[in-house]
Amino acid sequence: MSGIVLGTPVNEMINTFNYDTYVILDDYHNLEDSTTIDSIISYLLENMPKKPHLIICSHSELSMPLAKLKANDEVFQITMDDLCFTKDEICALFTTIYSLKLGEDEIDWLLKNSEGWPTYLSLILQTYGTKQDREKCFFKKIQSEYKKFAENIFDYSVQEVFKNEPPEYQKFLIDCSLLDYLNPDICQAVTGIDNCQQIIEEIFKRNAFIFALPDGNYRLHSLFQDFLKSIFQNEDRKK
Repeated sequence: MSGIVLGTPVNEMINTFNYDTYVILDDYHNLEDSTTIDSIISYLLENMPKKPHLIICSHSELSMPLAKLKANDEVFQITMDDLCFTKDEICALFTTIYSLKLGEDEIDWLLKNSEGWPTYLSLILQTYGTKQDREKCFFKKIQSEYKKFAENIFDYSVQEVFKNEPPEYQKFLIDCSLLDYLNPDICQAVTGIDNCQQIIEEIFKRNAFIFALPDGNYRLHSLFQDFLKSIFQNEDRKK
């Protein structure tokens, strides 16, 4: 699609915005073939005036070129790491917003098991009843019913993350779920696949609950890893 054909009507439209306007593209990752759309979006980003603002929400890393825009400080990117709650933020969420007084050990437990994932923390508050119930037996209840509660997390993992992965990536994740960290050589020994480095990097770009470590290896989010382990164990029992 040429810039002339696309540019004239699009520029006429966007130049009509003389006030701050926000256009939101949600679930961008659901596009089966985003090549054409990427080209259109890239053109818009290069040629839009300052008033319109484009917000793209995606589970996976965008494939369109953004280096120039980033260099000019015209792109603000929020990653999964940015959204994760810190220990202080978890404390503020439960104490300041929900008026729940948690001890240091309880906050540490929440941080360890959630790894700061906002959905996990939100589900805890939704699952365990009223403010009075939470204050009375909040922590004992969540610890005693952790496995049952975790099923809600697994459901989310299945629907929003795992099912969106290609079958070969699903199998790779299941086969490597028992590993403490994902190293290409170790993953190759486990799976027999030669291009493990490429697969790991691609999964990382797709934001499938995987973290890059300082030493060059990767690690699965503990909740997602627990979910994958449960599939591995079920499949192992069927053999």
